[in-house]
Order: sequence, then structure tokens, then C-alpha cells
Amino acid sequence: MNKKKRNGDTLKPTGRVSIKVYNSEGALLDIIKGNNLVVNGGREACAILTATGDTDKLVQDIAFGSGTTAPDLTDTALVSQTLIKALEPTTSYPTQTSVKYIGICETTENNGNQIREVGLFCADGTLFARFFDGRIVKASDIRVVVEWTIPF
Repeated sequence: MNKKKRNGDTLKPTGRVSIKVYNSEGALLDIIKGNNLVVNGGREACAILTATGDTDKLVQDIAFGSGTTAPDLTDTALVSQTLIKALEPTTSYPTQTSVKYIGICETTENNGNQIREVGLFCADGTLFARFFDGRIVKASDIRVVVEWTIPF
């Protein structure tokens, strides 16, 4: 029997990242948008979470880094992580098949570093997804808000 693989038979989550850069007065300075890569660890986390409900696979942290390497499916960490912190508790569901996370790098955090990479991490430290764009030089008068949407 010859079976054809139909388009869409394999769940391959990707996502969209929108990074908004504000000055200390709250004025919007820049918006950076692009696609992220859900790495192999994130795909495995989805499988384990749906099969077992293992809460260690819930996405809960965001990390910022200064690495200069583009994302790859085999990534397990940021190249050069400079800050990791909990995501905002404002997780939302823009559609029935997507989830939006928000992470913030406040004016008091990560100063003096260039933000070139951002990652989502599961509770157990598994890298879920990674985004790369090297435009942000973090200073004390800059606040960075990352909105990360993953469709399924």
C-alpha cells in the first residue's frame, strides 16, 4: 500500500515575536518583528506535556542573550545568556489554537548588554524556542517588552 504524506500531518510549531523597545518615559522607540524557531526540546516538551501533563514542560521563563549565532533546531540554550526571568503572568490565547507569552526586560535589568537573542524556557530549563535579532543595546533608559505568540 502506497501512503502519501499529506501537508499538515506533522505538528511543527513556529511562532511570531514582536519586541517593543521603549524609553524610560514610555515612548515607543522601535518594534522588531520576526519568526522564531521552536527547537527540538520545545517539540519534545509539547509531546510530553500533552501525553503526561508534566508541569515541568510548561513554558515559564524568558531569557535574553548576546550571542551572534542564528537559531538551530538542535539548540539547547542561548549562545550567551545574560538574563533569565519569569514570564509575565498575562499569558493569553489570541486564537483557539495559539498562546501568547509576554516577557519584560526592565530599565534596571541587563544594562550594558546587547540583546541579540531571546529564548523561551520550560520550568525544567528546557529551551522551548529561540529568536535572534541584534538591534538592541540595553541601557538604563530602555525597557524591552517581548510578545511571543506560538500557534498550534
